[in-house]
Amino acid sequence: SARDISSFMKKGYIRLWVYCANISNKGTYAMIELTSGGACDVDEITISVMDQIKVTGWNEIVVKLSDMNNGPGTFNPSALNYFRFYVTSSSCYYYLDYVSFYHPTPEANQIVINNCDTLTSTAGVSLSDYRVEGDKSWVANDSTNAVFACTFSAKNISSYMSTGYLDFYFYVPHLSMIGNVVYVELTSSGNCDVQEITVSAKEYILDDGWSHVHIPLSAFWKGSDNGTFDPTACNFFRLYTLSSTATTYVDNVRLVK
Repeated sequence: SARDISSFMKKGYIRLWVYCANISNKGTYAMIELTSGGACDVDEITISVMDQIKVTGWNEIVVKLSDMNNGPGTFNPSALNYFRFYVTSSSCYYYLDYVSFYHPTPEANQIVINNCDTLTSTAGVSLSDYRVEGDKSWVANDSTNAVFACTFSAKNISSYMSTGYLDFYFYVPHLSMIGNVVYVELTSSGNCDVQEITVSAKEYILDDGWSHVHIPLSAFWKGSDNGTFDPTACNFFRLYTLSSTATTYVDNVRLVK
């Protein structure tokens, strides 16, 4: 049925997940079309997204709607009723999942802890091209007892403590392989287990593959007895697993409201 996406046209995005079975055979063109004509090539806007298909496996495709090009006819954003994604000259399988429109979280309503594109002030990880956002993700060096940890300049997260969330992406091939323990810590000491709050993240990891993990800060509790967490000076993040049976990844760690 027709959808009105007028409010997304200037500053909104379309997001979809595309699985490429073999990046070496990904094809020549990958295109997105949106039309108000109920079919392809009629009253459309379109754009090439092949440059965003970068890895074998799942790729997140994100396109700003104002960057899309006019095709045949005149697209009516108040009456969107057709979507098409297609690839030419490919010799591998593709899968498509979760097509949506969104407005980005305003910078005023988020604090980036680490976008996982670099290894500055991190421990227990290497960089990987298998990611959700940006250029890289973190992959655990130890696949059994994974540790993802980083220090960062002190951030005042007081206004997030009652209504904010810790938000990140976590990858495990299958939930049965995640292990017995998945904990997250935030501290104001620049290290683990000192001046910390902590939470079990396992119940928030819901999907095989990449999970979008969204944990209310109100769910965290005081960790060790080594001091009291100072929310005006948060400067350390750690996620760790025990007894995992698969390699795990983390991407785009931030706080959001």
